[in-house]
Amino acid sequence: MVDDQSFNLNALEIILKRMAGLETSKMCDFVLSGEKALKLVRQNVEANKGQRCDYTLILMDCNMPKMDGYETTELIRKYIHSQGLKQPVISAVTGHTEPMYIQMAINSGMNQVLSKPVSHDLLIDIVDRLGYN
Repeated sequence: MVDDQSFNLNALEIILKRMAGLETSKMCDFVLSGEKALKLVRQNVEANKGQRCDYTLILMDCNMPKMDGYETTELIRKYIHSQGLKQPVISAVTGHTEPMYIQMAINSGMNQVLSKPVSHDLLIDIVDRLGYN
């Protein structure tokens, strides 16, 4: 999970931990910037000797300082593609759900847009569809 506000990360963790029953301490990484997210993805692929990326779902805030979620997503997509690996699902988590921002999310390579505050049921459904439960 990527968000420059720790409150938002905590809220998402509560949903995943308490409502979806996930062991977030073992399954999730929480970072406060796009730079750190990209670094974690690269480190993960390198640790797996270029054979896979263990990140299958990335919840990405769109509006962060320095490197926003749009740029971070583009760079993650390019890196994963350059390694010939399966792409993770990247979901925008944003307060901006106007058509212009949704199009920016899609153009950057995000799979879907989740509006803040994130619906518990919607997030649990995504987790279930990806086979985490």
